[in-house]
Amino acid sequence: MASMARRAHPLLSNIPHFLTWRSLGFRTICCGRLGFATQSQPDPDPVVAGTKVLETFREEFEIGSRLISFETGKIARFANGSVVMGMDETKVLSTVASAKGDAVRDFLPLTVDYQEKQFAQGVIPNTFMRREGAPKERELLCGRIIDRPIRPLFPAGFYHEVQVMASVLSSDGTQDPDVMAANATSAALMLSDIPWGGPIGVIRIGRISGKFIVNPTMDE
Repeated sequence: MASMARRAHPLLSNIPHFLTWRSLGFRTICCGRLGFATQSQPDPDPVVAGTKVLETFREEFEIGSRLISFETGKIARFANGSVVMGMDETKVLSTVASAKGDAVRDFLPLTVDYQEKQFAQGVIPNTFMRREGAPKERELLCGRIIDRPIRPLFPAGFYHEVQVMASVLSSDGTQDPDVMAANATSAALMLSDIPWGGPIGVIRIGRISGKFIVNPTMDE
């Protein structure tokens, strides 16, 4: 019986080597499980100068009594610059993209879009109004709040098409995201390779009972 167990099957002995389990990288079958054999991974290639390293960075600081966080490298990696700014449970994503080709023009084609979708508050549109339609008046005004400070800081003669997209990812109904979008756009432009003479800083000052409050909440 032992000699029969060690005897190789004639069909298996005629299989080419490149179709065998070991050549395909499979490990032995044990307990009904099949998997790839563990192989030593080669050392990663050294980073060449000029390549974009996709890493995640996060910074936190306080302004007034609010804890603010900046995060980059996780969302919109293929944009020239992207930053997610968070304050409490409100988070705003700002992305900056620039065209490589330079067309013949004598003005800066800068487009700034600010979006407040209903999913940021956990609301899904009904079947009748599935699409949210054109931008609201508030979104247009918030886009101008971002556009007016950053437009003069581009260098003279820079005529590449630049698009800025500021989207509210989540909103707790307490913080106003328009100021956060302007600051996130400034950080995204500073991190990008687009020539820009920033940064800028935007805050909202409220006066309650004779005292000035930095970035007051919606209730305040």
